[in-house]
Amino acid sequence: MGTWNAHNWLTAIAGPDLTVGFAYDALGRHIEKIVNGQNIVFLYDGNQVIAELAGNTVNVKLLLGIAVDEMLARYTTCFLPFINFINVAFLP
Repeated sequence: MGTWNAHNWLTAIAGPDLTVGFAYDALGRHIEKIVNGQNIVFLYDGNQVIAELAGNTVNVKLLLGIAVDEMLARYTTCFLPFINFINVAFLP
């Protein structure tokens, strides 16, 4: 089941083995999620999310395109990059 606030932003999800909470800043940007008690904070450069932090550790780095929310690749602490999406229209 999901819970939304007055702005219609998702604030929580609860399931049998999962509890997730979401926090937003004054601009409506998703700044934090809490998954089963573990906090994950989103680091922004202007309007773009550039990393996810767990405590003081960067767990995810994002390679972004020139458009807002245009994610080209998502690099985790794993040794291989996880490619989420590549927009071929922007490739040479």
